[in-house]
Amino acid sequence: MRRSSGLRFPRLTRATLKVYDVSGKLVTTLFDGVLPAGTRELTWNARDGVGREVAGGIYLLKFESADYRATEKLILER
Repeated sequence: MRRSSGLRFPRLTRATLKVYDVSGKLVTTLFDGVLPAGTRELTWNARDGVGREVAGGIYLLKFESADYRATEKLILER
């Protein structure tokens, strides 16, 4: 399963996109850096930070930038 998230930025911004399990433990960091203005799509391949497949369940996708923060619930079915 792959999960994509389309994000639009009006200007250059520093941003992070991380996946957490429901207990709040960091699963992986999908992005941590500077993004130019425009629309970006990032994909999670359902693997943790060292490349292991994660179990099915509920995960939280957290996006943070200087101007915006959002959390989205993901349900991974295996």
